[in-house]
Amino acid sequence: MPYLFTRLNFEVPFSGAEYLNESDVSRVISAVTPQPGFFNWLFGGSSASLTSYDGAHVMTQADATLTKTYGDNYVQLPASAGTLKNGLQTEWGDTSIYTWCTVIQYSGVASQVLGGATDNSTGEAVQMSSAGAIVFAYKESGTGTTKAQAIPVPAGLSAGANIFIGVTRSGSNLTAFVGGASTKLALTAAKNANAALKIGPGNTSYTGASGYSKELRCYEFLYSTNAVSASDLDSIYAAAKERCSARGISVL
Repeated sequence: MPYLFTRLNFEVPFSGAEYLNESDVSRVISAVTPQPGFFNWLFGGSSASLTSYDGAHVMTQADATLTKTYGDNYVQLPASAGTLKNGLQTEWGDTSIYTWCTVIQYSGVASQVLGGATDNSTGEAVQMSSAGAIVFAYKESGTGTTKAQAIPVPAGLSAGANIFIGVTRSGSNLTAFVGGASTKLALTAAKNANAALKIGPGNTSYTGASGYSKELRCYEFLYSTNAVSASDLDSIYAAAKERCSARGISVL
């Protein structure tokens, strides 16, 4: 934690001088700046980081039998060869107006859910496709058919890079963004919403095929019940990079 100190490097030329007792010092500068207007989760250390930065909201495990591992500044979601869900769930269900953002380590591993909330016929999520592309996949309104669109990615993206992902929806209008990409995905598409599916990082809800929970390192997650503009996503991305840098995380 950062603190402000003024330490004298010379002798005080009078008697009765008082010096700072550093054991009594209190924190005066926050280690990071949370994203305004969002609920913020900054993972790492222990399961205590599943409590939001403001202390008001707690993520739950989609499947508690899958053991999560905590590093200094991340949570590692485990893989499941079967249909167990490795995701972390917020209290908010899938809806038609929201914004969520996350910073994860990109693995390039195909066929996995990176974040959102989707099951066999409802919801939507950012996924790695079977071909190894980052896509936005949603269940079409009325039919439940899966529709997927590739999300542009930064040039030279490779496994091991830490990336920002942001998704915002207002009604039928959706924008999805991978930080550092030259363009964003913009869609006009109604979906089958399902409030019973809880939004969060990793695979929170999908059991339609085996193996959609792959190892995933997550650094932070942001959620808002409001939509934002495409330009707002740029600002949120910039703030996430700065916040992560303060935590020792380099984001593409």
